Amino acid sequence: MKKLTVLFLLLTVCVVNAQMGPPPALDNALLKSLVGEWKGTSKSEMGDSQITETYELGLEGQFLLLNYQSTSANGAFNGMAAYTLNPESGQVSAYWIDSMRSMAEGSGKIEDKKMTLEWKGPWGTGTIAMELVNENKIMGSSKFTMQDGSVMESTSEMMRVQMTEK
Repeated sequence: MKKLTVLFLLLTVCVVNAQMGPPPALDNALLKSLVGEWKGTSKSEMGDSQITETYELGLEGQFLLLNYQSTSANGAFNGMAAYTLNPESGQVSAYWIDSMRSMAEGSGKIEDKKMTLEWKGPWGTGTIAMELVNENKIMGSSKFTMQDGSVMESTSEMMRVQMTEK
């Protein structure tokens, strides 16, 4: 009887969700304007890095997906992120995974052309801010307090890759 009840509840949830449908696709000017490929540099205590970021809308426009790649004297580093907006609060929810097998969760806000997120991961906690200076330039900064108490900061500058450059 318990199995039948659980199955009934599961089917009910599926039917309700199917009838409601997903929320409308993301309709945020900043998130939409990030779609495309960006290249630039990042500077931190660990040295300079060459970075490439590729953003695309995924899952029927419900998420902004990021593919991140960097190279430096320390080697290659890759990561991925998914950003979305909470339909009720408008707050940003984000998740990060990377080639160091880290998984982190972020949340924050968008104000005009600036997104600021607070992150928590296995390495520590911190803030990342990115601002769309114009349609072809992003400036970013981060400040993290690592597990050992040390602080790591970085700045970055990215330029949009024009379609003809690919």
